[in-house]
Amino acid sequence: MMATVPGITLNPNPRPLPPMNWKIEITEPHSGEIGEAIKHQDHGFAMEEYTYEPGHKLEVFVHDTSDPMWHIFTDLDSGHRIKIPPARYRQLA
Repeated sequence: MMATVPGITLNPNPRPLPPMNWKIEITEPHSGEIGEAIKHQDHGFAMEEYTYEPGHKLEVFVHDTSDPMWHIFTDLDSGHRIKIPPARYRQLA
């Protein structure tokens, strides 16, 4: 059943966006802490650092690219969720 508001039809069961994988290339040195891109309270328990050098290419699962400051991905090789400023990478595919 579809809910309606004058001039707007709301779908109570929207279809989720299909999963997206991208290939990206790091354009500037980037490092961070594993877990910092996870949006929950207990992410601070693991303080291992990751580093990517310019020219490094990786395939990622795209979680969120709506924030102009940080894009959130999972590196499909390591399984780590990372956040990276959009100015530090370019999308290859």
